[in-house]
Amino acid sequence: MFVATSIKANAFPDRLRRCETPPPPNTVFSMPDVPRWSATPTVLSACRSFPATLRGVATMPVFQTKSSRDSLAERLATNMHIYPLAGSGQRLHCVDGDGSVTDELTNMLAVCSGARLVIADPLRRFHAGEENDSAHMSAVVAAFEHLARRTGAAVILSHHANRSSVAIGTGDQASAARGSSALTDGVRWQANLSVISDRMAVQFPVANAERHLYVQLDVAKANYMTGKESVVLRRNPASGALAVWTPAMADGRRSRAPSGAVGKTRRTRGVVQ
Repeated sequence: MFVATSIKANAFPDRLRRCETPPPPNTVFSMPDVPRWSATPTVLSACRSFPATLRGVATMPVFQTKSSRDSLAERLATNMHIYPLAGSGQRLHCVDGDGSVTDELTNMLAVCSGARLVIADPLRRFHAGEENDSAHMSAVVAAFEHLARRTGAAVILSHHANRSSVAIGTGDQASAARGSSALTDGVRWQANLSVISDRMAVQFPVANAERHLYVQLDVAKANYMTGKESVVLRRNPASGALAVWTPAMADGRRSRAPSGAVGKTRRTRGVVQ
């Protein structure tokens, strides 16, 4: 998936024309005469149906009112442009197997003119080389650095963790990224999402039955800021939206529990059950 936000309307090539009329709810648009790298893409446009899609953000303090959620929906519908690659059978290779940049990167530069944020998800779909090859991954980082410099946009690369970090619980470390360390060495900021640790589960606390709803966010590398403590996020079961979870929120949930429910809580191996 390729996402670009806050793109100037006149920055789109003719082959990437956008629909100027607000679509009916839940409409999926196919863009005509698209470039090769887009490969039968669809733009998931929900200009008027975003409020229903974003119900999960209602748990966030800044979006407690309907007007604030409607405003967010309108801004997303106006500024966010999604180019899904799922189902196309192809990848958008900005860097070829030999480490050279391709025409796909040139196409991305044209589409991202005026963007403030560009997200490539997952990174593996955007290069044709070997993840464990340091020279190739350095070329991948350089290609996206070029895109950031040319467009002025912040660029986020979504990447997967390696199996060992998941198995031994080191998902908070910079080394948790899959493949060559050249990727971690080359980027300026790295944030990791991992399963919630036993320590964090005790601190908040999180019941074993609900641990699948929680993830831990750690800033594993930050060249332009000081380090931050781990943050726990809770997934809304209905929408999947993640919200920052605090001990105070956990206290509120316990206070609303039926009488006697808290008293039955017991600890096993440091985890609330």
